[in-house]
Amino acid sequence: MGILSQFLSKVSGNTGFKVSEQLLFDKVIGFKGLSQGVGTSTIVQAVAIALSEHSNYSVCVVDTSFLSPTMYPLLVENADPERVDYLDFMGDLSVVASRTRYRNVTLFSLSKRTVVDLMSNKDNDVVVSTFIGSLKTYFDVILIDLSNELTNISTHFAIKCNHIVMVGEQSLRCFYNLRRTLNTMMTLAIPRPKANKVIINKVVPNVNADPRPPFVEAGMTVLGTIPLSYAIAASGITGSPVYDPKSTNRDILAFSALINSVIETLFVTTPLTAKYTDQEKIEESKRKWFALWGKGKKSDDSVTGDSAPATVSASTPATGYDNDDDIREDL
Repeated sequence: MGILSQFLSKVSGNTGFKVSEQLLFDKVIGFKGLSQGVGTSTIVQAVAIALSEHSNYSVCVVDTSFLSPTMYPLLVENADPERVDYLDFMGDLSVVASRTRYRNVTLFSLSKRTVVDLMSNKDNDVVVSTFIGSLKTYFDVILIDLSNELTNISTHFAIKCNHIVMVGEQSLRCFYNLRRTLNTMMTLAIPRPKANKVIINKVVPNVNADPRPPFVEAGMTVLGTIPLSYAIAASGITGSPVYDPKSTNRDILAFSALINSVIETLFVTTPLTAKYTDQEKIEESKRKWFALWGKGKKSDDSVTGDSAPATVSASTPATGYDNDDDIREDL
């Protein structure tokens, strides 16, 4: 712990947290679809997996959807129907955390919520402010899957983001509503410079129609395009991870290369953050993680797909954590 961390720890009475690093280098990244069904959750899943495989950042993923949360089946192997979600957060993250099948990745999502909850007083900015403040204490990176549901929670999570990556697609629906969507975000106090980057998904190959000009004309930076592909669609439908830099499929490789490019754009390595991408430390962390959760798998096995270890056993609490100290130790 650095001198500034020690000083802030003593002042705050908090000796276990990475205080100075979190104050200076918080990374709260939102991902929002320009319309529903453009593949936003699949991209969030891929970014989380890539950070798990190639960095030592402690990552949490937050799903903001009341009516159709998707991140839980994408990230968690053993479903827990009795889990408590973060709308019932009372100060202890361990109660509402879900351990995922990926190293250093923790999920917070909503469960069994209905339109009644969406219209209740639980949908408020106080929940977001309290909850995200606690997340910043424990995690280096916060990835937020921003729902298209017009809720206070989704809006205020968007306001709390440092950056928002928009996700579009090559479709008339997306092009026609592009400017309206961007104007709506500005009306909700989300400034354009925060959300001026876009990934264009489902681009039809061999069609003489470049999907980028409408986004460029709207003042957005196109980070890349993802082809409309059977291989990608098949993985998305089954919930299997699309991200695989070692795949022999051309479309999967293109998708994985784009995800790596997005991470390089958002997470610039500096002397102070280089420790998170030190390859030796990453491999050491993987070995420890597999020793704890991998059931004898080799440390160089992929953490994704069929080789992923079970997240919890029958004797493990539903969330995978006994208390906040367990989260801190796991990180």
